[in-house]
Order: sequence, then structure tokens, then C-alpha cells
Amino acid sequence: MPKPACRAAAACLLALISGCTAFEREQVSQTERVLAQAGFKAIRADNDEQRRVLAALPPHRLARQAEDGKTLYAYADAEGCGCEYVGDADAYRMFGVLEEREALIRSWAAPDL
Repeated sequence: MPKPACRAAAACLLALISGCTAFEREQVSQTERVLAQAGFKAIRADNDEQRRVLAALPPHRLARQAEDGKTLYAYADAEGCGCEYVGDADAYRMFGVLEEREALIRSWAAPDL
């Protein structure tokens, strides 16, 4: 492949990757907004121990945890806000309701193909 074609292909690949990253970050931001609306609290990882806990959680997924006999749910965003969102069972249920509402709104807003 000639050099100009290689450069063009590399530029297209870089643009595609950048676009995917921006889309993923927007999805994370939207999820975090809904978590906050549902009653999850953002807890910033301010020290080494908190950062280790944050790094051990699956990124951008709700993880169920037991603490002092209570079930809690945590959502980790180490790269973005450097925090985890923590909520109880009520916040988790509300998150499900709000996520369904958001999905319905997105489906109504999507153009017919």
C-alpha cells in the first residue's frame, strides 16, 4: 500500500476510535446522571485505600455488595470522575425505573428507518 494510502487509513482509524471513545464517555455521563437522580451518592476516591477499592470494582457496571448486613450497589468510574456511585436497594430500584424511562424516550426520539 502506498504511503499516502497508509496515512489516510491510519487517520480514518484514529477518527473512528476517537468517535467511539467520545460516545462511550457520553454513555457513562448519562448513566451517572441517572444514578444521581435515583439517589446514588458519588464518593470521590481521595486516598490510596479508596483508589484501591475503586480499582477493584468492575468499571461502568453496577456491582452488588454486602456491607454491615445491608445490600449496596456501586458503580465505579475510576478514569472519569475518579469516584464510585453508591446506593441502597431503593436507589437501585429507582435507577431501573429511570433507565427504562430513558430508554423509552430514546426510542421515541429515534428516527424511523
